[in-house]
Amino acid sequence: MRTIHIAETDRNALLEKVKKEVGKNPHLKALRKDLDAATIVNANACPKDMMTVNSAASLKDCDTGEEVICILVLPEDANADMNMVSALAPLGAALLGRRVGDTVEWPTAKRTKRLAIVRMIYQVTHSRYVLPVMGSARSRSYLMEQ
Repeated sequence: MRTIHIAETDRNALLEKVKKEVGKNPHLKALRKDLDAATIVNANACPKDMMTVNSAASLKDCDTGEEVICILVLPEDANADMNMVSALAPLGAALLGRRVGDTVEWPTAKRTKRLAIVRMIYQVTHSRYVLPVMGSARSRSYLMEQ
């Protein structure tokens, strides 16, 4: 179990969804434990380099060196065509609360992927602007690869 920092509104929204889905997805048991033990922070006090719901980051594959953009969102906002990954998906759960410089791992059918968080592109609590829609066909297929 890791200790994550999370805004109370994000934690509450995710906990509600995890409780409904935990029996269907084994990785959600670990996320539930992380959320239960999370350090709650004021949304405005989240570090600028931390992955929160509705933040975007550039991720680098530790094996291939390829970079992709990922936007971490609530499940109802997930959209592969726009690189919007659900915080309840294995990759999203691994990214939640992580910071620039951290490396996350998650299993796929082909291999365990390791991605380093290279830089934040957008951190919702530290921006006055709405996140522009991003995405490329290559990023979508890479992030959604099973």
